[in-house]
Amino acid sequence: MASIINSTTTAGVTVTGDNSGSLQLATNNGTTAVTITTAQNVGIGTTTPTAPLDITSSTAGYMNLTGGSSSGQGSFIRFRKSATDVGYLGTSSAVLGNSTSDFLIYADGAGAANAVFWTNGNERMRIDSSGNLLVGTTSALAKIASVFDGNANNGCVLRTSTNASGAGFLYFQQDTNTCGSVVRVGTTSAVTYATTSDYRLKENVMPMTDGLNKVSRLKPVTYTWKQGGESAEGFIAHELTEVCPDAVVGTKDQVETYIDEDGNEQTRPKYQAIDTSFLVATLTAAIQELNAKVEAQAVRIAELEGAR
Repeated sequence: MASIINSTTTAGVTVTGDNSGSLQLATNNGTTAVTITTAQNVGIGTTTPTAPLDITSSTAGYMNLTGGSSSGQGSFIRFRKSATDVGYLGTSSAVLGNSTSDFLIYADGAGAANAVFWTNGNERMRIDSSGNLLVGTTSALAKIASVFDGNANNGCVLRTSTNASGAGFLYFQQDTNTCGSVVRVGTTSAVTYATTSDYRLKENVMPMTDGLNKVSRLKPVTYTWKQGGESAEGFIAHELTEVCPDAVVGTKDQVETYIDEDGNEQTRPKYQAIDTSFLVATLTAAIQELNAKVEAQAVRIAELEGAR
């Protein structure tokens, strides 16, 4: 039971009391609107609130927060831990004091380092305090990082919803300048992996020479991967650097530091990588030089045979 303050249509406001310690506000001749329990829980639409504020509706349950429309006004909910702000949910104008009308989800760095998203009892994604977007991991592996089960899912799928010719799936840019792209070939099922190579970006252009000498210095090898055990063929990165440094990323025996999931600084190898497409120009120059030698030899042979 509870003490009741009741607004009626016949007798005005009536008050009935008991010694339960709870309080109810009623309207429309006895319909309970608000209940305050001895635990200081407030219930709206329920007489048995189980939280400090418990709102229940038999139809669509919602809550309106309405603020002014001027700069610095609006509405928001503030989340706190003790006396420390943890986060805000609301209009950016009210939280940040600006003039925009964006909806803001704000994890306050003073009380909450990260914005963390959970589903089905597990963390799925977070935006950490440095602005890194991390999916399936809590370690800042990169600005955008995704760790996934390769047996169950793809890491990333880029799909065009229309049969667009030349659809651009991925672009790499420095500032506003494109460095490379992954673009559909017309309306086919193929893509091109393109690196920017426009003449307007280059100067001091000269024909490549010494191609045959460079090719003779290449050291193609066969090998077995330590992880997985698969056999392969190609080049060793630091050996290729000596001949074609543009085809290699990184330096020999390089290491990097990182922060592990326990917040401790660790080191790990930073492996070199190779892009063999940068060998095409060298191989082309070598073929041209070899072809010139063959043609010169053919002319010389013809001259010798004609002299018989």
